[in-house]
Amino acid sequence: MDALDEKMKPLEEEVWGGKLPFPILIDEGKTTTDLYGIFGYPTLVLIDPDGKVVNGGSLELLKEKLGIKS
Repeated sequence: MDALDEKMKPLEEEVWGGKLPFPILIDEGKTTTDLYGIFGYPTLVLIDPDGKVVNGGSLELLKEKLGIKS
């Protein structure tokens, strides 16, 4: 996981201006990707604290829902 964290640093800085404010799922068994119907990568899905998917998916909408100012 440390190697993946290192590879993600430039992207986190470029897109988010620092450490990502949310976890990233690595779904080796495809359990979650099958459950949510994810067929392409990369895919952004925002799941609220109640486990419901927040509709939308654009980077700007996700930043807004997470309270991140651009």
